Amino acid sequence: MSNDGWVKSYRKFTEWEWYIIPHMFHLFHHILYKANHKEQKWQGIDIKRGQLVTGRKTLSIETGISEQSVRTCLLRLEKTGELTIKSTNKYSIITIINYNSYQLNDDSINQVSNQQSTSNQPATNQQLTTNKKYKNEKNEKNEKKKKTYSDEALQVLAYLNEKKGTNYRNGTEIQKRLNNGGTMAECMIIIDNKMRDPYFIENPKYMNPVTLFRESNYDKYLNETQHPLRGILSDSGIQNVETLKSWGDKYE
Repeated sequence: MSNDGWVKSYRKFTEWEWYIIPHMFHLFHHILYKANHKEQKWQGIDIKRGQLVTGRKTLSIETGISEQSVRTCLLRLEKTGELTIKSTNKYSIITIINYNSYQLNDDSINQVSNQQSTSNQPATNQQLTTNKKYKNEKNEKNEKKKKTYSDEALQVLAYLNEKKGTNYRNGTEIQKRLNNGGTMAECMIIIDNKMRDPYFIENPKYMNPVTLFRESNYDKYLNETQHPLRGILSDSGIQNVETLKSWGDKYE
């Protein structure tokens, strides 16, 4: 495997759906750095450009991320189309999707350079101005959006996404609860409570920041405790058990 060369890392990565999850960002960039930048042979196998022969244990050692977290991160990256994984009982071959967008080969670099040098200067200036204006407008929107949510709200959102493997970005209800006296710790307790709730497990669509932190649900979700028989008996069954228990207490 080749360890030299370089890869491009765009500012656009700040808009990547996994950017706020440190392990996801770390692992994906590690794979980018370790992948072949040209085709090579490995134990009689053709390992193509943008591919890497590795394993979860190796990635864990190289990155300092636990093996279980490496497994979770790889599944997410595969699910969202960043890479594909072909595994055997001894190793895995990871293929980075659209690898050329992260590292151009020498011919492509020369071609881009020649095209730029021979292009029409006024048209180039106009394009640069347009691109700069677009980037500035986009950056302003992103900054405005970031300022909408406090650091605490963003941490709660990141905690929910980490627990559920989702990419929610709407933290409006979280921010409202924090503004009204709620705390980050309370919000995380709500997430943990509903992660154990059988109804939410069966209906994961309700495990979202709008439903979880709606004002009418906040105190109820925060203070509820899960009945030990929930998930074993139906709600009516639990009610019958509690009724029999109350009768027993009454006639003791």
